Amino acid sequence: MARSVPISEWGKDHWSTLAYLETCAVDHDGYIDSRKMGSDGVKYPTRLRRFDSEQPNEEPNHSDWDCLTDMMTEGLIEPAPGRLASGRLAWDDVEAHTRHAQSAAGQHETHQIKFTPKGQAIAGALRAHKANGGNFAAFMPDPELLK
Repeated sequence: MARSVPISEWGKDHWSTLAYLETCAVDHDGYIDSRKMGSDGVKYPTRLRRFDSEQPNEEPNHSDWDCLTDMMTEGLIEPAPGRLASGRLAWDDVEAHTRHAQSAAGQHETHQIKFTPKGQAIAGALRAHKANGGNFAAFMPDPELLK
């Protein structure tokens, strides 16, 4: 199981995943297209914000799904409905909160999430940062938003 990464270490991959999840919340009633979530944390580990050159800037065995779990741990998003179990997403009523999307390869499940007020504020700050020419790797929300 991947470790939970605190928001102070989030880099490009966490913030781009948050931006994608916001798009899901706004445009797709919170349903995630699982084909757009990276799940191979071994081949493509999550890139982190690290200021200590002694520390690697990647979190091994940590995928976009682990980033989503980190966002839940930080109180930015929640499953609709669901709970965390063993550090991974567990869904109380998968049928009620999944949608089978049709793709060229057949059907795939997606899960539904929703943003908390704290998550909405941070996603808004991220959107403003990007609109002003910033990049995901350089984003860090105002400490007031983290409370």
